[in-house]
Amino acid sequence: MEVSALTKKLWCVHKQLILVITPLLFLPLIFALPEKEGKCLYVVVLMATFWCTEALPLAVTAMLPVCLFPTLGILPSKKVCPQYFLETNFLFLSGLVMASSIEEWGLHRRIALKVLSIVGVQPMIIQSERPHIWVASPNIQ
Repeated sequence: MEVSALTKKLWCVHKQLILVITPLLFLPLIFALPEKEGKCLYVVVLMATFWCTEALPLAVTAMLPVCLFPTLGILPSKKVCPQYFLETNFLFLSGLVMASSIEEWGLHRRIALKVLSIVGVQPMIIQSERPHIWVASPNIQ
């Protein structure tokens, strides 16, 4: 089965097509529902589409409410922006940064090799010792 040249060309630019067509396709949502609800649904559906298709990078998609909510008059930026600076968000972000740096410098391999050098290549001993910490043996009186 041969793929046509047009199909190949469309596949090469499918993300750009999604970026252009999706906002126009969902534009009636703004006018179909009451003012703020329709605009908010428009932003949510737009973000979900961009998120699922990865037409935009996920970080850019996540920042769309910061730009679109004040622009469309859904919420002022003084109410939207503080939601991005909550303590839990920073905790999650710091975990991602830590994991990224550990992976970048190969620290996870170094830790694994150190554990293997201490334990050896027979880790079954550690696995069999763990249950004895919490489970009492019925034979011991």
